[in-house]
Amino acid sequence: MVASTVDDMTSIQQTRTVAQKMGVKPGLRAYLRDAPATAVTAMGLPDLDVPETLTGELDYLHLFVVTQDRLREQFGELRDRLRPGGMLWVSWPKGGKPSLPFVYSDEV
Repeated sequence: MVASTVDDMTSIQQTRTVAQKMGVKPGLRAYLRDAPATAVTAMGLPDLDVPETLTGELDYLHLFVVTQDRLREQFGELRDRLRPGGMLWVSWPKGGKPSLPFVYSDEV
């Protein structure tokens, strides 16, 4: 689709899902750990190949954490399952009152 005006371009950009902005494409072998249902819905994920357990190599991994300790515990295991060229996303709560110690972006 080609935008003919700035308004058309803005409209196109606004219709992209969070998953599309993240580069998540249909058919990727994916695993989401500790993902809140609301976050999964908000991302607008396409159809993915999601195993019930963490096995084999994966194209897209997404870890949801609230504490630094949880990040440290889980990150290595997920990283080791990442296919070359794959992506590993880490998310944490925005706003509110998270558990302390909290993962800050500059520490990730």
